[in-house]
Amino acid sequence: MPEQVINGRYKTEEVFAESYIYEVYKAKEIETGTDVVLKLMKSVQAENTDRVRMLSCEVAKFAAFSHEGVAEILDFDLWEGRPYVVTPLINGVPLNEVIENGSLSFTDALDITRQLTDVLESASEQGIESRTVKLSNVLVDADGKIKLLSFTHPRLKLASAASRNIKAAVHSDLFFLGTTMFELLTGESPLRKRGGLNELWDMKLERMLRINHPELTPKQIENTVGTVAKTLSKNISLRFDNYTELKESLSALGLAKVIAETAREEERELSMASQVVDALQASVAALDNRRLAAELSMPMLKPDKNCSNIAGSLKLSVVNGSAAIQNTQSIAESVPNRAITQNAHAHLRLVKPLESSCRRALASSSSASWEQETPLYKSFAFIIGMLLLVMALLILFW
Repeated sequence: MPEQVINGRYKTEEVFAESYIYEVYKAKEIETGTDVVLKLMKSVQAENTDRVRMLSCEVAKFAAFSHEGVAEILDFDLWEGRPYVVTPLINGVPLNEVIENGSLSFTDALDITRQLTDVLESASEQGIESRTVKLSNVLVDADGKIKLLSFTHPRLKLASAASRNIKAAVHSDLFFLGTTMFELLTGESPLRKRGGLNELWDMKLERMLRINHPELTPKQIENTVGTVAKTLSKNISLRFDNYTELKESLSALGLAKVIAETAREEERELSMASQVVDALQASVAALDNRRLAAELSMPMLKPDKNCSNIAGSLKLSVVNGSAAIQNTQSIAESVPNRAITQNAHAHLRLVKPLESSCRRALASSSSASWEQETPLYKSFAFIIGMLLLVMALLILFW
């Protein structure tokens, strides 16, 4: 029924949705040009006077309900014998579509459950008969705020009208909040199609939490299942006594997740810092190796005829610009003259001090040369290492 004028006040533009009872249109208020939503009962349903009377009572109660999470009712009237309800046009996505798209995080699910708990608690305080909440009647905007369009009849009656009291109404609300939270977390309902609660709902919830929210720890999953159990338990004494207890439990779950995420973030930062420190230590170790292992092996001197029976090797170590001669063994060995040739290499075994003539030969031999090492604080690698250390400290303590 597009382009239809309703009572000279509203002009329908396009169909939003349609159900067994209602047709929902996007419309415009002719006088102000404001975009609105017009919910019109179908002609066949409007012939049922009891249904029309029930709708009138529900609208009257809902219109008297004041809460930021509830859509305001702008108008309620009849058009050609068919009742209609006008509400503001709200930019948002139905919650059931959000779940179907799989775009709801664990934190968002907790926050939406808390907002719905606030709405039902306010309705109870204002004396409005509690109704269950259909996910299709909840819109979620870009900031994660909800708007409840209407209440619906319970899918599962928990108490007879005769035995119903305030406490029973609270338990009924908590039960439906539990089923809603279950759907938010798993994308499925804990209720069987033929009615009643699925007996294995807790095992299913635990399994789906591991699949849909792998970031949760086993303890967080256990606490989440425990929270839902306190809303769905058949034993009334095991349930939450009021809305506040549920909200406190939701806050504890959210806080535990924040703490776990913070710990993981700190662990990642420490890992990065550890890698930087390891690189720094490797750089410093390389510098130490270059400085401490700067040893020059003296080439073998041409044997003196006065000490030809003693052959060996000396090491000249250079540390911070000073030279020191070191013996490499503590026991001297006698080497035949024939073992000493002009082509012999640099290292011979000797530890006993050379005879005075050998020392003179050593002093008069060609001098060994070395390049004095650059002081550590002037080394380019040392400067780079210090910069890496500063970066590591900034990562840890920023």
